[in-house]
Amino acid sequence: MYLRQMLGAFFTTLAYDSKYGQEMLEQAFLPTLRTLFQAPVTSPLVEVDQDSVVRLMLHLTRPGNKKVWK
Repeated sequence: MYLRQMLGAFFTTLAYDSKYGQEMLEQAFLPTLRTLFQAPVTSPLVEVDQDSVVRLMLHLTRPGNKKVWK
């Protein structure tokens, strides 16, 4: 659980406090999902809740959440 909290805090900070953070997350979205969907059954990645990953990525890249950089 601790690792999950740390990753959530990291990605939130990246998305909202970095000028290009949301764009970087958008570019990583499909490759991340592809990796999770294609993970072999022996991989620890099969334990990742794919729905939670999708919800987090959609939340972090939602256009209304973009910080305006000047």
